[in-house]
Amino acid sequence: MELNSHITFSSKQLNNIFPFYMEIDEQFKIISCGPSIKRVLQLKQDTGFQNEFSVERPYLTHLNWAELKNNSDQLFILKHLEKNVLFRGQFEHIANRKSLFFIGTPWVQDIDSLKDQKLFIKDFAIHDPTFDLLHIIKNIEINTDEIKVLLTKLREKSELIKKSEAQYKATLNMASEIIYKVNRLGHFTYVNPAAEKLSGYNKDEFLSKHYSEIVRPDYRNRMAAQYIKQIRNNTQSSYFEFPLITKSGEEKWIGQSVQLVRNTNEIEFVALAIDITKQKVNEFALVETNKRLELLNNLINNTSDAIQVSLENGQLIYVNNEASARLGIDKEAVGRYSVKDFELTFKTPGEWEKHVLELKSKGKIIIEGKNINKTTGETFPVEVTVTFISIDSVGYIIANSRDISERKAIEETVKKQREKYQNIIANMNLGLIEVDLNEKVQYVNHAFESMSGYSQEELLGKNAAQLFIIEEHVTLMEHKLSSRKQGLSDMYEVLV
Repeated sequence: MELNSHITFSSKQLNNIFPFYMEIDEQFKIISCGPSIKRVLQLKQDTGFQNEFSVERPYLTHLNWAELKNNSDQLFILKHLEKNVLFRGQFEHIANRKSLFFIGTPWVQDIDSLKDQKLFIKDFAIHDPTFDLLHIIKNIEINTDEIKVLLTKLREKSELIKKSEAQYKATLNMASEIIYKVNRLGHFTYVNPAAEKLSGYNKDEFLSKHYSEIVRPDYRNRMAAQYIKQIRNNTQSSYFEFPLITKSGEEKWIGQSVQLVRNTNEIEFVALAIDITKQKVNEFALVETNKRLELLNNLINNTSDAIQVSLENGQLIYVNNEASARLGIDKEAVGRYSVKDFELTFKTPGEWEKHVLELKSKGKIIIEGKNINKTTGETFPVEVTVTFISIDSVGYIIANSRDISERKAIEETVKKQREKYQNIIANMNLGLIEVDLNEKVQYVNHAFESMSGYSQEELLGKNAAQLFIIEEHVTLMEHKLSSRKQGLSDMYEVLV
């Protein structure tokens, strides 16, 4: 199935990569969907999108196909009307299919909600980080709950606070997670050793800083807005990710759960954070890889050469736009065809197998063949550069072919003209001998055979000068040969 005009996936690949996708046509009907969303929501083909979903985000004046298309650069939160399941993702307009693709995943807040919605790990794509994030959040919640209990006890028993403060700080200092506190103005009041180790700043340096000083500049306003929102809404716990700049200038990504603590008239934030740099690097690398794949696919689909990829048994798995048009094969139906279906050379039993063996031994070969358009029945000659590659022990054959109909027509014309003139020359009464620049005989006509007494078979490949030129004319012939090499021609007489 074609994902868009640039990247082509089979239905199986699309379902594996995006098991919660939906495709919506211009009539605002769901015409196809991934296996996971279909199972969870019991979606039926051609059902109206508005009958199944509401759009929670962004705000739309009207819920219709055009509004979704016009906001395809926005993050969408969809809510299933019956199941109350939320989905987070984006819409992409697929021009050549005149449809919109929703690429997303269930938006869940905790592991328990997965059970309520009957979602399992097999429903998610392998690359989907949802389960990892939920485990992180769960761990953060557990640790946050422990801190909340501890803080409650400290508020209720002020005397016990003084006695247990040293023990409490020792516990925090031993934690592998980053723990720190900031006051309502944003200044650090406490950091544990894990925070010092990650950032490179020592405790005294931290306590003289505002939290924004260690945050990457473009994230400072976002983080401030997060804290302000948490205070205004009196949100007890929030989660936020941001890039931290270490003392050495290195960038580290942090995922933190922040607890809002109110003590009489004082407000304090207690943060429990972990290093998520590796995870973020992988996310960014995936985005960059997808951009490069899109560029590569765009280049392949806009080349004038036909490109097709098949398995070792000849089954097609990919054709670019030029190959699809030239062979009359629909790109969506490519898996139903074999190379033997359109390349006449391989109609003979055993020829394809011989071709594959030769290709495996050489790696790359250039051959000529004849293709047939499966729609029109038209045949045409091609020159094909064929390459064999192996990925994860699976062999793939990549063929880059060029239509050489015009070249073949020219070659045929030249061949006929040559045969015509050779027939004329062969029947001339004038003796004629053709030699190359090394004086090797290439052709003699019947008249020359009669004159010389030699047959053409006896003369071909022989040195004409050594056979026929007497010694006193050798110098003259060498001079004439030099002139011919410079492109000059003339007439002269010699004894033979």
